[in-house]
Amino acid sequence: MTLKDTVDMMLSDDYKERLKAEYYQLAIRQARLELRLKELYQLDLDSPIRNTMIPLCEQQYGMSVYMSALRTRMKEAGIDVEEL
Repeated sequence: MTLKDTVDMMLSDDYKERLKAEYYQLAIRQARLELRLKELYQLDLDSPIRNTMIPLCEQQYGMSVYMSALRTRMKEAGIDVEEL
């Protein structure tokens, strides 16, 4: 699934569909961020680009908290969502 695949869900009148789209979008972004962080971990410790890891790790943490909140909301609403 790509972000483009979630557009119709985001435009739905059904809040459950929009919530699922939000979940999928976040999961897609988290996966991309995780790949980027893995790339950065492979760089030399002295590489200046590794300095970008701190805010990216903070972003990853924030996204995981957000994902947890989404899962809780979805569970309470009785929404089943497939993992990507």
